[in-house]
Amino acid sequence: MQASEFKQRFLPLQPGLYRIAFALLGNAQDAEDVLQDVLTRLWEKRYELDSIENDKAYTITLVKHACLDMLRARKKWQDNGEEP
Repeated sequence: MQASEFKQRFLPLQPGLYRIAFALLGNAQDAEDVLQDVLTRLWEKRYELDSIENDKAYTITLVKHACLDMLRARKKWQDNGEEP
């Protein structure tokens, strides 16, 4: 996948993905970090993305899982008396 196709397929989804991340995390910086991480991982796997049938559903799932991972890590730090 070329950069132009990647931009056309995935960048328009950013606002909605950000809203989902923000709703799950409650923090703008964390939501931006998750979104950046997801887009980076997508770009790194761009040659495998042709088989995806629904870009929106796929990226929402990635964002949701990344947010849940961040929340789990945050809880682990808090349980250990540490700051994230």
